[in-house]
Amino acid sequence: MFWTCLRRWWPDWKSALVIVQPETVVRWHRQGFRLYWRFKSKDRQPGRPKIEPEIRALIRQMSQENPTWGAPRIQSELALLGHELADNTVAKYMVRHRRPPSQTWRTFLENHVGDLVGIDFFTVPTVTFRVL
Repeated sequence: MFWTCLRRWWPDWKSALVIVQPETVVRWHRQGFRLYWRFKSKDRQPGRPKIEPEIRALIRQMSQENPTWGAPRIQSELALLGHELADNTVAKYMVRHRRPPSQTWRTFLENHVGDLVGIDFFTVPTVTFRVL
């Protein structure tokens, strides 16, 4: 855009090309942006902030002592202690409790066969002979 405006306002603009070529200016801009973003990226470390080992141990201890607590509950308890963490971070460091496998479909049917039979035979015909 600079060179376009320069061409409109300065008819003898090509004489300045002996000093600086347009490609040189574009290269300078690219180098400048590269240096800027390199400088900007060096300020911080990539990824999540490090979690202190004491906090990790506290998360594990809380999840072992309170197996019914989930990540949101432990996260809120840690917030009361002054530790600001995300739910995902807490869930990552929680102890995994072994849960019994869920019952099978056959076990469910055997447990509820009496109720299911009663429901199947409970029908109400309406005045228009529709069955509820």
